[in-house]
Amino acid sequence: MTCPAIERLADLATEVEAPDAGVADHIAGCARCRALVDEQRSVRALAALLAAPPRLAPSRRESLAAETLARADADGRRESLAAETLARADADTGPRRESLAAETLARADADARRESLAAETLARADEDQRRRREDRHRVDAGTRRGVRWAAIAGVGAAAAAAIVLAVVPRDERRALAGLEVPRAPVVESVALAHEAAAARGAVAWIPEAKVSAAGARFERAGDVIRLHEGTVTVDARGAAPVEVESGGTRVAVEGAAATVATKRGAIATVTVIAGTVEVNDRGRSYVVAAGGMWEAPVKPEPSPAADEAFAAFRDGWTALRAGRDAEAIERFDRATHRDIAEDAAYWAAVAAERMGDRPGAVRRFDAFLARFPTSARADGARAAVERLR
Repeated sequence: MTCPAIERLADLATEVEAPDAGVADHIAGCARCRALVDEQRSVRALAALLAAPPRLAPSRRESLAAETLARADADGRRESLAAETLARADADTGPRRESLAAETLARADADARRESLAAETLARADEDQRRRREDRHRVDAGTRRGVRWAAIAGVGAAAAAAIVLAVVPRDERRALAGLEVPRAPVVESVALAHEAAAARGAVAWIPEAKVSAAGARFERAGDVIRLHEGTVTVDARGAAPVEVESGGTRVAVEGAAATVATKRGAIATVTVIAGTVEVNDRGRSYVVAAGGMWEAPVKPEPSPAADEAFAAFRDGWTALRAGRDAEAIERFDRATHRDIAEDAAYWAAVAAERMGDRPGAVRRFDAFLARFPTSARADGARAAVERLR
């Protein structure tokens, strides 16, 4: 049969409905269609890992709802006033009508002012939200001139003063020596620290992530760890984010904890303890959740035997498509390397059936099922045996 439409393959990847036997056999025997279905399933699995979009805080949502209701009430009041004014205007004449007209204009101006203030309030709220979002993602990696308030519970006035003087140039310490440093509020996370600091116009102090690396060789520069050899465990929960680099692979740990291990100068595994981390391996990104592990793809080592087996399989495939079934069987039988033996055995059986060698085809399909019982082509092989016997 011809290859199904890509839309049909996408539907099959959802696994909502089972494909009929003919389509299943085709997918099992067609490398292109099987790859497309596998790719669709991988994309759906990655999409399921995407985080939900950020939401406004409950207090902010309630405030916006109250403003919206207030504006709706104002619009309803304006209609009521208009109807009332028209009724009174119909009943009055002369100077009274002019007075009512002036009164109506004054009320309309007041309503317009209220709408302007509401729009201004919403604009300021959007700007405040944008600033808070930028503050949450800004990590202070260098020393700033001026005063930094420590966002740690229990820091006394003397300890806070020591922190202040430690980050101020020596020639400015004398002027600050007599200042009284206030006690900082308690914060429970990096985001709260940013919000508390933004509320008082200061810069939040964010603690560095904890790094455990017994026997490992690495260099740390701010929020970047260059891992040369060994294993490190990074805990960035409630701390500044960290990026671990080695051999062209980068691991971003933000609000999470993970263990990164190297092998032969490159990151081999990433085990996530809490939260989620992002692994970027030579341009490809992977998101790993808590309890999961990422393993670097294994690069096959050069093997003359494997090269000969793959060459034999390519020749057999070319012969099979050209209708030279006997030649195809001879080539497939020479493709015995473990990486290609399964495909070669199956297509050799198909070639035997095309030749009209029913006993030979049954024997080959039975041998295939005995050797590869969990193969993706096992159902197709069983159907062929039932058909040929």
